[in-house]
Amino acid sequence: MKRAIPALLPLLLLAGCLGPSLAGKWHVTSADLPVPAEITATFTNPDQVLVDVQASPEFFGKSFKLQAAVTGSYKLEGENLTGTTKGVDVKSNDNSVDLNGPLGDNITSEIKQDVAKNLNGKVKWDGNDKFTLTLADGKVVNFERMKG
Repeated sequence: MKRAIPALLPLLLLAGCLGPSLAGKWHVTSADLPVPAEITATFTNPDQVLVDVQASPEFFGKSFKLQAAVTGSYKLEGENLTGTTKGVDVKSNDNSVDLNGPLGDNITSEIKQDVAKNLNGKVKWDGNDKFTLTLADGKVVNFERMKG
């Protein structure tokens, strides 16, 4: 038994070095978005994701600041990332727009659909701290790991 533990140690160390991991907080550095936005995604093990969207949409000629927190799950199998969204919490940061009622429902639905679409595609790693996600329609979303 004493010999088995030292023999397994190199295998355990190697297992942690097999490649990059989605676990952590990521900044979306470029994407084809319907409105200007800052987006971060936090992937946790085993399979949960929280996407934070800070956007400045315009509706009926009026712009406002919007924050959305989207919860969901993901699975990374090889280079294939599949994600689903579960919940969306949307707020107007400057309270200039009432998000209760049809407008809020519409915005919530759009964000949920957009985030779900943008969590599905093929991952191509650029080291451990950058990856590109190519979506089914050929569009590309670039992610960079946030430090600190």
